[in-house]
Amino acid sequence: MRRWRRGWRTGPIPRARTPDGEVIFTSGASEAAALALGHAKAGARLVSTVEHDCILQAAPQAEQLPVLGNGAVDHENLAEAVRRERPLVAVQHVNSETGNRQDLAAIAAITHGEGGLLLADCAQSAGKFDLPPCDMAIVSAHKFGGPIGSGALLVKDYAMLEPSGGQER
Repeated sequence: MRRWRRGWRTGPIPRARTPDGEVIFTSGASEAAALALGHAKAGARLVSTVEHDCILQAAPQAEQLPVLGNGAVDHENLAEAVRRERPLVAVQHVNSETGNRQDLAAIAAITHGEGGLLLADCAQSAGKFDLPPCDMAIVSAHKFGGPIGSGALLVKDYAMLEPSGGQER
C-alpha cells in the first residue's frame, strides 16, 4: 500500500483545475466504457481500429475508424463518418501498446462540429497528461496511484446519458 505523505507530488490530476461536470465511480475502466457506450444519447458508435478490447466489447456493432501508419485516427475518414448521424466517437488518449497519443483536440473539433459526442479513454494518460477536451472521459484509478478495482466515468452533463435505473436522474 502506498503511503501518502504531506508534500508528496502526485502528478497533474491533483493540481488540475476541477472540470465542470459529474463523476460516476465504477469498478474500473471497462465498466466506465460499458456505461458510456451503452447509455450515451447519440446515434451511431464510432471507435478506432486500435482501441482497447474493453471498448470493442462494449460496442460490438460500432463502426471502426481506420488509423494512419503511425496509429493516429484518420481525420478525413472521421469527418466523413460523423456527418452521417450524431455519433458517439470513442478514442484512446494514449495507446497502451504503442504509446501513440491521439490529437483529441482536433478529433473533438471534428466530432463537435457535426453535433457528436467524444468519449476519451484516458485509462493510460490520466495522471500523466491533462484531461483532453471531451464530453466523457474514462479513468482507471490504479494507473495513477489509486486502488485497484476502481475507476470513473467523467461526464460533462448527466443529460448525455440515458438513465438505466429508477434511482438515477
